[in-house]
Amino acid sequence: STLSSSSAASDVYKRQEYGDQTMSESDLAKVLQTKAQAGKFNVDQIKKIWDAYDANKNNTLERSEFEKFFRDYIEEGNKQKKDGNKLVWSKEESEIVYDIIDRNMNGVIDFSEFVSWLR
Repeated sequence: STLSSSSAASDVYKRQEYGDQTMSESDLAKVLQTKAQAGKFNVDQIKKIWDAYDANKNNTLERSEFEKFFRDYIEEGNKQKKDGNKLVWSKEESEIVYDIIDRNMNGVIDFSEFVSWLR
């Protein structure tokens, strides 16, 4: 699987609708690769990522949704590393990062907070 070990049993990733386009797991991987290489995302890329991980479509990322994103982000980043120093994903680190991104401390990450973090 390109992005998530939790989907390793199936190479078919739930496709996400984005206007008249869809975003597959491999598309998300390419976007994350772009981030790793260029150092930032554009807003359209961020919106596609957001839509893919905002599972309940309530325009916020709850901890469980962010945890999946963070795990996938770390795994994709490790694929890009050439020095052998792999990052290890942990629930604790995910929670720390979540709290940092949640600048207004309302317990959820809104889109503007997510954009600020990824840019």
